[in-house]
Amino acid sequence: MTTILVVDDETELIIILKNFLRRQGLSVVGVESGKAALKILEAKDSKIDLVILDMKMPGIKGITVIEKMKENNINLPVIVVTGSLNYSGFVERMLELGYSENDILFKPISLFSLLTLIYKKLGTK
Repeated sequence: MTTILVVDDETELIIILKNFLRRQGLSVVGVESGKAALKILEAKDSKIDLVILDMKMPGIKGITVIEKMKENNINLPVIVVTGSLNYSGFVERMLELGYSENDILFKPISLFSLLTLIYKKLGTK
């Protein structure tokens, strides 16, 4: 079963995404911080297939999570969700790290658009 890690400091969004994605037959793990996300991703027995990641969070920001993933050779697809159109240079940094502008969804997100992007990134459906 495909497992998705949802990382967002908005608990309500995690709950909505978990419920929606589980109804689509996906396994979902939700955490509220970049620190918690890195702990899961860096575990030797991590079963995560894709990360849905907020950019602006207290503590470790989303872009830092992506940088740490790259540093540790954790090469997973990432979908960024953000409410900010001008989060200082994060689009450029994502491009430098090998991601695309198409990997970014702006809040409020369409669940259909998210699901379509998930399937595209995983190469399914």
